[in-house]
Amino acid sequence: MSDSITIRGIAELRAKATPALYAIAVKNLLTKAVVYGENQAKLNSPVDTGRLRASVTHEVAGGSPPPWAKFGTNVRYARPLDQPVSRRPHYRGGPHRGMPTKGWLSDRLPEVKKEAEAKFVPAAAREIEGKWSS
Repeated sequence: MSDSITIRGIAELRAKATPALYAIAVKNLLTKAVVYGENQAKLNSPVDTGRLRASVTHEVAGGSPPPWAKFGTNVRYARPLDQPVSRRPHYRGGPHRGMPTKGWLSDRLPEVKKEAEAKFVPAAAREIEGKWSS
């Protein structure tokens, strides 16, 4: 899945910090956001044998500009379940039994953006301010 989001508030963080402090704060922010996304994807993943849910993972690269993070899976049938074209797969069991699987992964991005802007960016700003004052 190659969708992406841009989190508002990052420019303000950069203005408050030295490059080294900014890099640490942004990497922490990205790690929190991507782990949140990974967890939400696992909670919403279709489960038959558990292979798909277990395959959802994340990666963070905060050192090289621009910093980035991603979560997803390398299981081949993940995309057809997320974006069904010719058939309409449904959850076979669990709390979502009988519901369409469409968006189980791709619909997590707006949730991650909202959570990052509401919680993780302000936390990073407090982290920077705390280190400046000490």
